[in-house]
Amino acid sequence: MSTGKKVQLQKYRQHLQKVREEIIAKMQRATSNGREVRISAEPSDSGDLALSSYMKEFLYKLNEVERCRFLEIETALERIREGSYGQCVDCGSPLPIKRLEVLPWASRCTACQEKLEQLQQEEEAERGDQEEAANF
Repeated sequence: MSTGKKVQLQKYRQHLQKVREEIIAKMQRATSNGREVRISAEPSDSGDLALSSYMKEFLYKLNEVERCRFLEIETALERIREGSYGQCVDCGSPLPIKRLEVLPWASRCTACQEKLEQLQQEEEAERGDQEEAANF
């Protein structure tokens, strides 16, 4: 790996960790019962993340947008550790630097992200149609 790429990855890692810590701090401020939620800086693997009761409580207390962002950040940090950061998880093509600068937690190229969003919209519309039909 070139020195320039290492520096760039370090920059993305630091930004991701900063945003992650901001989400954690926001949740901790919002915790009314005063119990401190401790989350390690970087879980050793995704199994640890899924099994942690503190993590489950933490994710439950976040709103949907924060929850999604937090998980995207965790996944991006994992991809950095694995060496696959900056590649589309669907097609494998490199993500544009400008995309990563704006969304360092991005996991898909623009084309694959648009396909995913279109599919999600279609699924939501289909569910809405099914719910409407069930109400009659």
